[in-house]
Amino acid sequence: SISIIPDPRTRSLESTTNSIQTGFDYALTGTLSTSLIAGTHKTTTDSTIETCTSSTTPTPITVPYWVGTCNGTTTGTSTTHGRGFVYNASLTKRTETLQLTAGAKRSIDPSGSGALVQMDTLNLNMDWSRTERLRFLFSARSDRIRALEGDTLSVDRNQYFVEPGVQWRVSENSRINLAYRYNSLAFLSETEVAHSNLVNLT
Repeated sequence: SISIIPDPRTRSLESTTNSIQTGFDYALTGTLSTSLIAGTHKTTTDSTIETCTSSTTPTPITVPYWVGTCNGTTTGTSTTHGRGFVYNASLTKRTETLQLTAGAKRSIDPSGSGALVQMDTLNLNMDWSRTERLRFLFSARSDRIRALEGDTLSVDRNQYFVEPGVQWRVSENSRINLAYRYNSLAFLSETEVAHSNLVNLT
């Protein structure tokens, strides 16, 4: 008989990650410092896939449900190994009223499907105390995300945000924060880009 069954390609994953990293912090001047952590990264992923055997070819109707006749399952296993270079670097300027930090980071982690995903990040953060009561804040970040293996269409994307803000100290224990955040997300497999705008008052 024909019935609605779960996705016949049920997969269970187990990932193990080992990383060896070393780094340093160094004061370039009295107000300028830098740091760097870098090393190698190895991930082992064990996948177990159970495929539903059916007399008719399962047809997707509404994920994760398929139409088909399930008479049993077959099980297959696979193991993949991934290696890469990771790092986290920053440059910070500190004065009595200003803290400005620029950073760059690369991370490699398994996705929900078990494929390794590399994310390269650039970020900038500023905290400037203009007066005893008034502070200007700014954050910006850009992420370049790429699948190192497997299906890249649902993974490869570029995203970034910009968030300027201001803080007013009402009293010793009370503060008012106002911030605006702009986000952009673009999948390489899509022609359209998603944008969002948010104003936050706390």
